[in-house]
Amino acid sequence: MAFTLTKWKSAELKIADIRAEYRRCRLGREDLKADPIEQFNLWLEEACRAGVIEPTAMSLATSWSDGRPLVYRVRPQTIEFWQGSPKA
Repeated sequence: MAFTLTKWKSAELKIADIRAEYRRCRLGREDLKADPIEQFNLWLEEACRAGVIEPTAMSLATSWSDGRPLVYRVRPQTIEFWQGSPKA
């Protein structure tokens, strides 16, 4: 059974009808740049060119030591890169 949303004036809208498909191609290690900053900049440029509403919105994922996933959703206001550890 499909879930539905009711729009104004009682028009029925199916969630499946408004869902966006994000699969465009596969991503393999051979497709990645050696420099992660260069790769990030490429993805950001592609998102901007594609008209993504929030091109800087992203999920950062890692895991706890027991393997449970930990994901943060972020929308940075600035993006700065540095090499090594930042000085206190």
